[in-house]
This record gives sequence, structure tokens and C-alpha cells, in this order.
Amino acid sequence: MSPGALAGNPLFISPELLVQDGLLREDEIQPPEFSEYTVDYAAVTLWKEGLIRKGISRFDTSDPDFAAYRAAHPWIEDYALISLLKKQYGQRGIGTTGPKPCGPSVRRSFLAQGRGRVMAEGKITLLRSGAVSL
Repeated sequence: MSPGALAGNPLFISPELLVQDGLLREDEIQPPEFSEYTVDYAAVTLWKEGLIRKGISRFDTSDPDFAAYRAAHPWIEDYALISLLKKQYGQRGIGTTGPKPCGPSVRRSFLAQGRGRVMAEGKITLLRSGAVSL
């Protein structure tokens, strides 16, 4: 399941394409021994998220294409904020047992405090969305 309507599922990210985009090396994408009969989604998710984090660490946020994409897709920052909040509150839904919806001033304050983490989530979203070639 996708974590958002506009962001793709990280399990569908191709490690080979991350190599092609220069974010990973070929020797870094060799998968661990997975069963050929059953899927261990937790293990696959951990492996893929590790690859994504490594790719993010090499992603150039000063790239003009990234700035243009962010400008054309303003949902990224909101998605990143919601992802960050969900992680901080143990994946509980917003407004249920997790954080309550916040007004613009609280949102701005939170974004200012966690700008680096929000940017990292935005980069993950870019990779997940598949909407651009990085």
C-alpha cells in the first residue's frame, strides 16, 4: 500500500534504477538471501529502506530539477510533514490517537524545527513517486 495518494510504494523502487541514476553502486544492491517461495515483507522493506537512505545521502538537493519538481508539486512538503509526524507518533493516524491537526502557525514552527528531516522525507517521496528520474 502506498503511504500517500501521490507517493509510490517504496517496495516498487528499482535498485537498478538507483544505480543507473548514480545514487547507488552495483555492489550495494545485492539483496540478502530471501526465500524464493514466500515474501518476508518486513525484511524486504528494511532492505529497500536501507538502499533508499543510502541513495538519499547522495542526492543533490541543489539540483535545479529538484527545485523545479518541488515548485511544481507542493504536496511534497505536506506529505513529508505528515510522514515525519506519523513516525514520531508510532504510525498512528493523524487526528485519531496520534497528533491532532495543527494550524498554520504550529505547522510553520514544526517545519522550521525539523527542516532537515522534512527535506529528507521529501527526497524519499521523490524517489518513491517515480515521477522524476534522479
